[in-house]
Amino acid sequence: MITLSIQDTLLDLAKMWAPEEACGFLIGTGKEYNKILCLVNHSSDPKNMFEISSHEAVTVCARYGRENMAFWHTHPKGRPWPSPDDVDLMKMLDGMPMVIIGLDPMPRVHVYGVEGHRIVLEEKY
Repeated sequence: MITLSIQDTLLDLAKMWAPEEACGFLIGTGKEYNKILCLVNHSSDPKNMFEISSHEAVTVCARYGRENMAFWHTHPKGRPWPSPDDVDLMKMLDGMPMVIIGLDPMPRVHVYGVEGHRIVLEEKY
């Protein structure tokens, strides 16, 4: 679950970084996330995609534990639906939830998970 405060902050971050994509992790306990970590987008084309440092990702996962985390990123020019690259990343994250913040046509936050070989919309705000 993403608290209203975290939702508002994610939407603010998406608007602040637009037109570039922003990314990071949500940290919490159980399914309630209460902390946002922002990572540097290392993409050579940050207006259309994001790329995170594997070193940063491994460090954050080791510090907080994967079971307490979700990955988040923004779609400043689109809807909060997973792109083909997002789907590939979700499979690599091995079950870690992915939060996508879309700004167009209206700001929204969606949480996705993987069940078997399917991508499932778990929550939307």
